[in-house]
Amino acid sequence: MNFLDWMNMNMVIDIAFLVFAGAVVWKFRKTSKIIEMHKQAIVEMHGNIKVIDDKSNANSKNIEDTRKQLTATIKNPLLAKRNLKK
Repeated sequence: MNFLDWMNMNMVIDIAFLVFAGAVVWKFRKTSKIIEMHKQAIVEMHGNIKVIDDKSNANSKNIEDTRKQLTATIKNPLLAKRNLKK
């Protein structure tokens, strides 16, 4: 094997390495963008969960008030009717 053959084979290996390294970098950047997108989605979902929890607490208060009114109506319909007119 002479020097030119050795240099030609070395150049093919170098080009293959550069292509492989470029593909690895491209895939890493693509994956990191996807991971960042998922992180933002998780943060947004966490904020939505807090809003839903706040709404459910308000709804539970309304349910308790409705339950009290229903119990009062069942026990004494005339008193409930008077309270409704007030």
